[in-house]
This record gives sequence, C-alpha cells and structure tokens, in this order.
Amino acid sequence: MSGLIKQMVDSARAEHRAYRRRGVQSTAPASTLQDTLAPQRRLAALVQEVSVSFSEQLSKMAAGQRRLMQGLQGYLGLDDHGVDESAMALVSECACFFESFQSLFIKDKDLRDLSHSCEQVMRQCDELSSLVKNRDESYREWQHYEEKVAGLLGTRGSSADHIARNRDKLAHAKERATLLQRQAEAELRAYDTRRVTHCRATLLTLLKSYVRFFAQAGAAAKLPSEGFEQEFRSGVTAEVVGLQKSAELNGTLVTVVKEDQDGRMLVLFPEGVERSVRCENLCPLDARPAAAAQASSHTTSNPGLTGADTKQDAAATVEAPALQLRPPRAPCSGGSEAEILAEGLVGCIEEVLVGGVACELLETGQGRARVRVPAAACGPARVEVRTAAWRQCLAVDESALEYFSVVSFGPCGRNVELSAREGDSTQVLATRSSGLVDAVTLTSELPRLPTEKGECTKYYFEFDVLEGSDKRK
Repeated sequence: MSGLIKQMVDSARAEHRAYRRRGVQSTAPASTLQDTLAPQRRLAALVQEVSVSFSEQLSKMAAGQRRLMQGLQGYLGLDDHGVDESAMALVSECACFFESFQSLFIKDKDLRDLSHSCEQVMRQCDELSSLVKNRDESYREWQHYEEKVAGLLGTRGSSADHIARNRDKLAHAKERATLLQRQAEAELRAYDTRRVTHCRATLLTLLKSYVRFFAQAGAAAKLPSEGFEQEFRSGVTAEVVGLQKSAELNGTLVTVVKEDQDGRMLVLFPEGVERSVRCENLCPLDARPAAAAQASSHTTSNPGLTGADTKQDAAATVEAPALQLRPPRAPCSGGSEAEILAEGLVGCIEEVLVGGVACELLETGQGRARVRVPAAACGPARVEVRTAAWRQCLAVDESALEYFSVVSFGPCGRNVELSAREGDSTQVLATRSSGLVDAVTLTSELPRLPTEKGECTKYYFEFDVLEGSDKRK
C-alpha cells in the first residue's frame, strides 16, 4: 500500500513540475473539478470517522490503564508479598507513564476538534454538488424548450400564441442556465484554490496529531522501557524462584550472563555452571539503574524510598486518593459530625483516625463515611482513612481537619438565661430575662493580647443585640 501511494505522489509531483516549467498554473477545467467533489467529500468523511475512532481507542486505552492500576492497588492490599521489589519498581515507572499518557490525550485537542473541519469540507462539497445539479437540470430544461419550439415551428396548425409562450419559456430557461453556469464556474474555481487547504485541514491534521501523540507517548515511555531492558542486564544478581521440576534450585543466587532465546536468560550458578532460566523465574536483587530510580522518585511522595519501603508505598505511587472533610473545621471539645470523601480509594472505609485517635463510624461506604470527631487540641490535625486492606488502601492528609476552641457563655448571675442557638450546638445565647444582669463568665480562656506595656489579659467583646426595648419601659 505504501508503495502504491508513493507512486501516485511521485506522479503528481512530476505533473506539478511540468506545469511550473511551462509557466502555466495547474488549474483543472470545471468538468474535471466537479468530478473531484465526491472523492473530496468521501475523504473528509473518512478522516472524520477515523479521527473519532482514534479518539475512542485512545480513550479506551486510558480507561484500561486506570482500571489496571486500581486493580493492582486492590491486589496489593490483599497480597503485598506477591510482587518482588524489582517488579514493583517497574510497576511504579509504568504508573508514571500511564499518567503521562492520559495527560497527553486530554491536551491533544486537534484530534478531537478535527470533526468540525471535516464537516465544513463536506458541507462545501454538498453545496457545490447541489449547484452543479441545478445547473445540469437548467441545461436539460433549456434543451427541452429548444426542441419543443423547433417542433412547433415545423408543425402545421400550431397557433402563434402557443409558439410565443414556449419561446418565452425557452428564453427564461436559457437565461437561468447561463446564470447557473457562470455561478457554478466561479464556485468551482474558488473550490479549486481551497482543495489543498481542505487536505491540510483534514488529512494532514489527522496524521500530524496522530504521529505527534505517539511521539510524545514514546518519549514518556522511554524510562520504563529502559527499566525493562536493563532489569536483566549482564552482571545483575538474581534469585531463582518458582521452579517446579528443579525446586532444589529455588533461592539460589545467580548472575545474569546474557539474554538467551524464547524468553529465557543465560545465568551463571555459584558452582560455575551456566543454565537457561525463564525470566519469570528470576528476581533481580541489584539496585535499579539510575535512570529508572530517577523516574520512580517523581512518582512517590518520598524520593528516598527503596527496598521494602517502595513496596509498602506502591499504592500511593499508583494513585493517591483525594481526601476531603465536610465541614473542614471542628470544635476542640469533639462530638461534632463530619462527612469524609476519599475519591479513588479502593474498598469500603473501615477506620478513620484523626490525630491518631479513632473516630466513631456513623455511616460507611465506598470512598465515603460519616464520623463523630474526637476531642483534640486546637490547630490542624492529621486525618487517615483506611479500608480493609489499609496497608496499601489508605488516604492521608496532614491538615484535612482544623480544630478550633469554642468560646461560649458559662456560669451566669441573676436575670440571665442560657440557651443553644438553633442549628448550632457550639454557640450559646445569653438572654436577659428581667432587671439588671450581674455577670456572665466565659468557658474558655482567650489568647493573651499584646499591648504597648507588654502582654496582658485584656479582651474586646462584640455583642449582637437581637432584641431591644425602650429604656423608659
């Protein structure tokens, strides 16, 4: 197919060069141009169909990548020893590549906006085809009245009025046909100048977007690809695992010599014997290459994680769930309720810790829970949300909840009644019942305010007068 397209392109180039040598513009006649309308429209429709197909396929790939990483997160929560350290490092690098792939797909607007350009080309082709069709019909009408008038003139007994009416119709048909011919000729010439533009706006834009996307995706896949290539590089120490027929060799440390055939590696055993072992039966123990380690450091919250730490924090590398509390503030005395949303967390929430203290679970579900907040000191508090397999399936935010001190009215003197504000149990109303108010105390100590002479305990209060009456009454 590529050879045939190359021959056609070379032929078109030779034709254009011949026109340029003769100093003639390569303008096709109108009859030839109108024959290109249908192929031009079919090409635009095909480009539109293929661009939609490409977008759908890339979207499915991105969705499959997300499902794979979420499934891996759930698997690691149930069996964190089923993946060795080297494999976990490669998984982390692939997770980073998947994130890059999805961001590239989201940013690539050309591939998704191409449909509009294709629709414009198809609409122009349809309008031109309709104009050419009307022109041809007008020519047939002109020919019809010419033949009819000629027949009337050659027939004895034709009335003069009949002949005159058909001559008028002939004149109108000729005038309309001439007008449509000029209009079609002008539109086809204008279309001829736009044909190259149409090709660039549809076909070339599709190919450019497609190639550019995979070029950028290939660049993002370079680090994980190098990681896979260098995992069993020559000289790497590996442990033999999972052999069935030669189970006595499991646990033996060997040195990789070179790649063999059929998915095997030639390895050197301690006694000096070289054997061919499948890659899945070898667990590399050496540190990963510097490039791979650098890629992993960008996907974890702690770039210093290695060894067992990398495995334990693999779930956070794969996808860090977003944690949100509603409301984000709570009184230090505790007892208030809060809704927790942990988008992306796998499994139902089974435990919530605020400042290291377990909360009372009132409601729980997939990625959400309603809890009763415990008492704590004022300031931001660490919130940790755990599912059944909490070692990998957890969400943490160091300051998702902020505690505040509730200042309310406490013991009071005569003529004062205390009541809770409707809808807010943390605020208390002090109401004067009758007579003069003796005193009202506050339950919590307010912060010490600095003055010109130093710090001292002086406070400024603001009161909302909810109800008043005339002093004389």
